[in-house]
Amino acid sequence: IARRLQAEGVGPEVRVALLAGRSPGLLAGMMGILRAGGAFVPLDPSAPPERIAAVLLDSGARVLLAQEELRDRARGFAGAVVPLDGALPHWDAPDMDVPPGALAYVIYTSGSTGAPKGVMVPHRALANLVHAEVELHGFGPWTRHFTTPPASFDASVGDVFPILACGGSLLVHPEPGELTGGEMLRFVREHGADAAGIPVALWSHWLEGLERGWDGEPLPLPETTRVGGESLPIERARAWRRLGGGRSRLFNHYGPTETTVVATVHPADDVEQRETVSGSVPIGRPVPGAEAHVLDRHLRPVPVGVAGELFAGGAQVARGYLGRPDLTAERFVPDPFSAEHGARMYRTGDRVRRLPDGVLEFLGRTDAQLKVRGFRVEPAEVEAALLEHPAVREAAVAVRPGPGGEARLVGWYVASGEGADPAALRRRLRSRLPDYLVPAALLEVDALPLTPNGKLDRAALPEPAAAPSAAYTAPRTPTERALADAWAEALGVERVGVHDDFFDLGGHSLAAARAVARVRERTGRDLPLAELFRGGTVERLARLLDGGEAPVPAAPVLRLRDGAGTPLFCVPAAGGMGAAYLRLARRLDDRPVYALQARGLAPGERPDATVEEMAARHLEAVRAARPRGPYLLAGWSVGGTVAFEMARRLCAAGEEVSLLALIDSWAPLDGNRPPAADDADLLLLLAADLGVRAEPGALAALHRELRALPGDARLTRFEAWARRLDSTLPELDRAGLRRRLAVYRAAADAVAAYRPGLYPGRVTLFRARGGHRPEPDPRLRWRELTDRALDVREVEGSHHSIVVGADVEGLAAALRGVLASAAPA
Repeated sequence: IARRLQAEGVGPEVRVALLAGRSPGLLAGMMGILRAGGAFVPLDPSAPPERIAAVLLDSGARVLLAQEELRDRARGFAGAVVPLDGALPHWDAPDMDVPPGALAYVIYTSGSTGAPKGVMVPHRALANLVHAEVELHGFGPWTRHFTTPPASFDASVGDVFPILACGGSLLVHPEPGELTGGEMLRFVREHGADAAGIPVALWSHWLEGLERGWDGEPLPLPETTRVGGESLPIERARAWRRLGGGRSRLFNHYGPTETTVVATVHPADDVEQRETVSGSVPIGRPVPGAEAHVLDRHLRPVPVGVAGELFAGGAQVARGYLGRPDLTAERFVPDPFSAEHGARMYRTGDRVRRLPDGVLEFLGRTDAQLKVRGFRVEPAEVEAALLEHPAVREAAVAVRPGPGGEARLVGWYVASGEGADPAALRRRLRSRLPDYLVPAALLEVDALPLTPNGKLDRAALPEPAAAPSAAYTAPRTPTERALADAWAEALGVERVGVHDDFFDLGGHSLAAARAVARVRERTGRDLPLAELFRGGTVERLARLLDGGEAPVPAAPVLRLRDGAGTPLFCVPAAGGMGAAYLRLARRLDDRPVYALQARGLAPGERPDATVEEMAARHLEAVRAARPRGPYLLAGWSVGGTVAFEMARRLCAAGEEVSLLALIDSWAPLDGNRPPAADDADLLLLLAADLGVRAEPGALAALHRELRALPGDARLTRFEAWARRLDSTLPELDRAGLRRRLAVYRAAADAVAAYRPGLYPGRVTLFRARGGHRPEPDPRLRWRELTDRALDVREVEGSHHSIVVGADVEGLAAALRGVLASAAPA
């Protein structure tokens, strides 16, 4: 990689944009850029294209190093593009003399002017960080470190370079934010992680889940856990120590991006005795090579115990802001405490006080800057994005505590015309800003409150709970009250009416998991998570839990993503669960994505018996949501066969099908069908769909054992096995297992009996490269069922991993390109 980059003129001070998912390629890209002498500029693959384009333009990157499946995220880049993956020649590593002050990387943070700003970090600062972290935590070749932050977040630098520099191992989960506490614990145990780096918000989410099912026995937490990004409540730190029996050392890391990730550290071993004014764990003392000064407004040191502003000095201070000399001069000031000529210290804007033992306590901000989920947020950037809407006259953004005490972003606006409802504004913001900058709640107000001086009075902005739905109807039954209370707690709102929709109230996937847990606590009954994605109300879900007849459509539709433009309808695989597409849907830009749900999953339902019956029922739901074409259809595995029949019927009715995407699906032709499956086979498929992971040898042994058992004993054994591997599994009870097996069996029998006709349109096949690939490949026989050329797109991964596992980003990137051609959003 370094040789390729040098051939493109990369050397000291040349910036190289890096676009990669959480993979070994990402780490190789960082190393290759540095070895070539350049500076890496990490891009967030999940960010909207407009955001990526803005960073590319502002950074002045001359070269883009990108994974092939992500290149379309940087459309319009005018510089050289170097592939990150694929076969590369084996050359000796180049020797490059890079001075300590040369640029190592540029990371972008939220900007007060409404645009992101790039922080320039030199090699000197990065080298000091590596030495400091290794010295503080005793890392070495034996260390196995679980890293969670994305590459576009500077905390990833504090994980990657110290661990690799000392010969340790990095454990990279593709989607750590989607793990539950139990899944995190299992990942740590299975991979032998003895250290972890976790943002406080994600750590708190895992802690909450672990506390909920704790039996009092010490949990096998990592020996060293480093958290940071925002304040760490002392009570939460105490809870972590209790869960681990005091054997997991917890370190609170503090450091703005401008001070190279970590400026101060405090080992939270003293939390049982420690009390602070703020109620948070102190931020500690400077790391080796760094300095911390608590100064007044005249830049004079303040006495111990007196609050002042924290100024960070020493080896880890960044060079400044790229292309922003005015802002650099304002925040990076001469260091009067250093003997080094030209030394500067960074004005953090954080209020702190020095305790008698020399430890620093964080007290808050001196300006309007905020922290949300560990990311730094300038309200002005979000306010500027809101004001871009022609129907928004004024806007304000602030942080308010969420239901679990976590910080969440809230926006207020004054409308000047039509089209400025919260749902429309949220969709617009998602197309322009990273996820963490999109407010969890948006409130329309008649006017923004002002102080007597005419300035915005942020303290007087109404709380989100002060804006309940206009058509509020109070709960009428015990189950409705339990559901409404659970939603209110999970969403942090004052009240929830029986006709309110969970996602219209600002719900998201993390809040949905929290709501389901609260419902279980209050009622003792499991609410299937997928039911929330149907857009159901408290009233309908209460009837569902009470066993009454809920008004479920013939073929229910799950709303997986809001957006503009032509929607994509996803047909479920053999298991029938439309929610399996959730991870894929979140990566498909600003486009509505719906998933269909198989009949037979709800109590009392009979599964559809034929592909024709499945297609007809799904089309009822599709046409109810979108009466006329063009239509975009996608189907995974067995769902591809059903989507094929749906497309045939739409074409026969004179409708336009702009896309028929088959995801790793076998063509349903004689001599080409998968072998017949028994219940033991289907249970292993169910385990894969549920995300239960086990070694192949263990799966083979379980398969043999299940085949030797009678029906009820087979289910008992499978349930015990799955629960042992993941105690947090939803919808895993005896009745639910029987329904899921019936849906699997019906789908397998339906495909075996299906005799397809020709489809008069284009078929796009996404073929997984990994796993078993028989020859001739049964997937390619779709060519025999269309009078057009078969468009084959290969993606890395296995049959399951490309949709519900680690390789979903590759499929999403390939599908985004096809969707952009078929029907631009």
